Amino acid sequence: VKIINIPNGIDQDYIESKIVEHKPEDKIVITYMNRMEEYKGIQQVLKAIDKLLQMPDSNKNFIFYIMGRPGGYTKTLESMVRDLQLESHTKFIFSPEDKERDEIFYKESQINILPSQWEATGITLLEAMAKGNIIITTEQNEAANILIQEGENGFVYGYDEIDKLVEGLSWLLKTPELRDRMRQDSLEMSKKFTWESVVKTYVDLLNN
Repeated sequence: VKIINIPNGIDQDYIESKIVEHKPEDKIVITYMNRMEEYKGIQQVLKAIDKLLQMPDSNKNFIFYIMGRPGGYTKTLESMVRDLQLESHTKFIFSPEDKERDEIFYKESQINILPSQWEATGITLLEAMAKGNIIITTEQNEAANILIQEGENGFVYGYDEIDKLVEGLSWLLKTPELRDRMRQDSLEMSKKFTWESVVKTYVDLLNN
């Protein structure tokens, strides 16, 4: 049996023409946009943030937006934020409207994380790329090696490898020039995943 992995697509109109510029002193926004369930791995990002804040040389001028539909794990996540005292570095945005989501993705967010225990593709990663975000996901995302060129538009870590997530985030948070380059690369790479490009792959498969 031959299995070919083809990712989701995005509309050409959704892709921005350029990234929003940020000053080095601006607060860095990291986003998660998906359901708030345990297997989505949001708790791993919270643990990583806790470790980052305890590192003396880390850039602490950031905030993590958890955006999406509340799920059965939401109360646990809220308790975790309180217990780890992450309130000043974490914000919940429940069931955002498309306009609010896109405004945050495009104008504020620089880094987007999908830390799932398993994932088929994660359309939100493509949407974040189209808005000029560096993307981070786990090796358990079946499309990780399709969407991410390591060190160019993001990075991949193994689920539960929190120290690797901490290392990658620390590196990005401290280096504004690197963030800008990777954000630009991510935006450019998103153009490979328009529906026009993806459908052509399906047609070629059917013809063969």
